Parts: sequence; C-alpha cells; structure tokens
Amino acid sequence: MDYIVKTRILLNTNFNISEFNDLMYEDAKPHIIEDIKSVIEEDPTLCGYIDGDLTFRFLSNYKVLLTYDFNCNDENGAEAESFSKSCVEDIRKELEGKGYRIDRISCTAEEMDMEWLDKLEDMVFQSQNGRHKAFDGSYIRKGWNESIRHCLEKGLVWRKNKSIMGN
Repeated sequence: MDYIVKTRILLNTNFNISEFNDLMYEDAKPHIIEDIKSVIEEDPTLCGYIDGDLTFRFLSNYKVLLTYDFNCNDENGAEAESFSKSCVEDIRKELEGKGYRIDRISCTAEEMDMEWLDKLEDMVFQSQNGRHKAFDGSYIRKGWNESIRHCLEKGLVWRKNKSIMGN
C-alpha cells in the first residue's frame, strides 16, 4: 500500500542568546535552512522518499519545525511511520555535528489517493464483463500489467496524440 507520511521534526538550533542577539538570529536563518537541507540531501535514502518541498518554520524559542511529505510503499501505516522516523534517526549524528539537536519526530501516515490510477486505466481500457479492451480492440482477461504486455507484444505504442498505433 502506498502512504504519504506527514513528517514533522522539531529541531533545537542551540542558538546562544548570551553571546548573540535576535538580529543575528534573523541573519542566521538562511544559513540554518541550508545546513539542514544539505544534511537531508546528502542522505540517499531520506531524500529519495521526500515528495515536494521542505517547510521550515522558525519558532520563538530558537527552534525550527521542519515539515515534509515522505512517500513510501509499506504493509501498513504504522510501518510507513516507523520507516520515515528511522530515516530521520539516520541523519541525527550529521545534524548534531552541525549544531542541531532533534527534540521530537512526529510521523502520521495516510493512504495515498490512487484514484488517478483507476481513472487512467478506465481511459486506456474499456472494461466489459471483467475484461479489459486493449488498444487493438481485443479483450484481455487479466489486469493492467497483462494488458500492457499484450500491447507491447503486438507492437502497439502510445503516441503524443493519445492514440495507439503499431510500430
């Protein structure tokens, strides 16, 4: 099953307010964002599952709330959440090496909306009595993969004009 795991990481910036003032903190925010992004981008596993942008929200207590969507395929929501959390744990040392401490990780899995795939199948194949009509007009008793394999064997390909033609 495909899941979108809404991931939230609360990071402590360890900003030293006894040595620096709030104006310096404002100037440091772009550097903080780049530091955190670079750690994530260097991890091949985590960056491969993040979908969309990283969102940084700076809180009043010199902490940063990082949020993003983590897309994965797993047996259930709990396993998807656990996988997302373990990927964050894998970058903990690198973040700490740059001066950022993870205070909290929150992961909430939601089933991915796959309705678009059903609509695509309906557009490509006309279903009749549990059978799918292939591009060449013949009927396939199996599902999507078998229908695609059938079309490939027949030399049928998808063209820009959204019609199917032989090679």
